[in-house]
Amino acid sequence: MRIHCILLFLMLMLCFCSACSNVIPISKEYQEITNEELLNDRDTFRYITLKELEPTNNLRYKYQLLNNEGKVIFEDTTFRLPPKFYFISENIIRIRISAGTGVYFDKFYDILNEKISDYFYAPYAIFENYVISVQYIQEENDTFLIVQDMFIKNETYLYQKIDIAYSTSPDVHIKSIKILVKNTIYIQYESKKILKSRKKYFVFRLILATSSL
Repeated sequence: MRIHCILLFLMLMLCFCSACSNVIPISKEYQEITNEELLNDRDTFRYITLKELEPTNNLRYKYQLLNNEGKVIFEDTTFRLPPKFYFISENIIRIRISAGTGVYFDKFYDILNEKISDYFYAPYAIFENYVISVQYIQEENDTFLIVQDMFIKNETYLYQKIDIAYSTSPDVHIKSIKILVKNTIYIQYESKKILKSRKKYFVFRLILATSSL
């Protein structure tokens, strides 16, 4: 019986480690596509166009997302700074729009399925189709750990209040976020109440059965 318990524990630990290794901190910059590459290598980066506009009403840059046939399926304009583009997987591009010092919005483009997400405010990490963020919600006057679907609009799997130390950028107080066994999220952060590191686990709704999870 004791041997069985030990084997079960080891299997669970392997499962945890496997799941954790797939969590990608979005704050790290993966395979950035530079603006020079966009201009000079159209064959490789044929899914994005970027154009600097004449300065009108503070609009400075226009970007377009294209499908495999070169058809524009989405376009938008940005202020002051050009957007940044990153491949976060073989088929998904992240578009990051700066909104000032330390403030940004991310949009995701699934090239293979021609899916385009909404803008997400400062996501902290991703795990497959999950977008994970920690946000101060002004209407609630509190900070929440939020897990959303990347491409299903308005689909939220977790909206959990946490006692993280106050900041306009709460993610600076996060030490670690991990996904454990599909639908359990682990977060380690600096608490505003006890002024030291706190660890918590939350179970959130599983993503739809049609997903890869």
